[in-house]
Amino acid sequence: MRKFASILAMLFVAGWGLTLVNCGGNPTQSKLNERIVSTDGYPVDSVIVVPIDGGVIGPIDPYGSTWLGNYFHSTNLSGPVYHQEYYPGNSLSLNWGTGSFAAGHPQDKFSARFEKTVYLSGWTEFKGASDDGIRAFLYPISGARPIEIFTDWTEHSIKNYSVAKNIPAGQYRIVLEYYENTGLAALSFSYGNNTPEPVYGCSGDQWTVKRFNNINMTGYATTECQNYPSNNVSVNWGQGLGDNWSAIWTKQFTPEQYGDYKFYAKADDALEVLLDGESIVWSDLYRGVPNAEVTKRLNGGQTYTITLKYKEYTGDASFNFSVELMNCGTVSANILTCVRPWSETFQNRRVEICPSNANGQCIGKSFTRTSFGSNAGVTKIDGLSWNSCTPAPYYKVVRFQDNDPNAVWVGQLHPGDVRTSFWCD
Repeated sequence: MRKFASILAMLFVAGWGLTLVNCGGNPTQSKLNERIVSTDGYPVDSVIVVPIDGGVIGPIDPYGSTWLGNYFHSTNLSGPVYHQEYYPGNSLSLNWGTGSFAAGHPQDKFSARFEKTVYLSGWTEFKGASDDGIRAFLYPISGARPIEIFTDWTEHSIKNYSVAKNIPAGQYRIVLEYYENTGLAALSFSYGNNTPEPVYGCSGDQWTVKRFNNINMTGYATTECQNYPSNNVSVNWGQGLGDNWSAIWTKQFTPEQYGDYKFYAKADDALEVLLDGESIVWSDLYRGVPNAEVTKRLNGGQTYTITLKYKEYTGDASFNFSVELMNCGTVSANILTCVRPWSETFQNRRVEICPSNANGQCIGKSFTRTSFGSNAGVTKIDGLSWNSCTPAPYYKVVRFQDNDPNAVWVGQLHPGDVRTSFWCD
């Protein structure tokens, strides 16, 4: 009896319309969806018992005619569900502006999960827009591995998303997740069957993404195009795609100007960054390297290939990648050059240097340095400076020995060059 009473109490708290009969025969009816103030002071519109497995809260229409929306007072879909609402139709179009998702609830720092059961087959186009974060998945009712639609779990102003995927025929649960940090809030999502097969590859502003159902990046891979601004990627799948998978992201990158560029990587679990096939930086949470960065000097107008190799072992999945031009400034370096060993009879030993063009013609005033050191005749030229966002200039170097007025060509150097091939033995 005590156990039965406990079950009845739980059902009453869940807001279900139960009739409790007392010994006096006077029925007491609880109100369905009654407003109950929670411990943090906010009303709970539908008191929901959250499943232990974090799955669906409330019934989902099995025929796919409505969406079920559950709202949380957090930006990470955690804590109790404070509001539940149904939305008819295939699409969602929600624009809260600076308001709240429902009266009496916060305007900022909330999240929501929208779910719907649908039948899909063949090429299907998915479209969405959000301010702030959005991520969408397809969960096969058969229990197969989830399919990512798109993910941009970041704070941003309104952004549009579109992707076409070849979906194996079957029933799926669409899970659309959203969070709002501050400012304006909006979300839209739609899908349509019988979309023409897209033609790959992707445009120059898109990443080509190949996803594998293993961590070795081998075998069959799905291919899609993803849009991310400014060559930067920030994705957070949570645990939506399961464990033990990998992906390769590829994009062409053409810097607008010469300079030093910082490549940054942060991953859960592992991310390797390659530039024109050369591995330049990697992040691996399991090896104790949660984030890393490297600086590379790139030429303006030259096209490079950036490749990101990502691995997810278990648990949460996310990575951040960025490439940005570092601040320009005046830098300086030396030229260290070598001339033929001097005999003691050679008294007037010197080199002359002048700024030059690529053809070795002086375009600036020459200046002279006298060699010093041992018989190697090392000559160090100090204080050569230039703007770090422009290519290092050329300098023409010639040498004179004794009183011979004829210059002997040494070479054409950049600041920072060390020439050891000019008669230094």
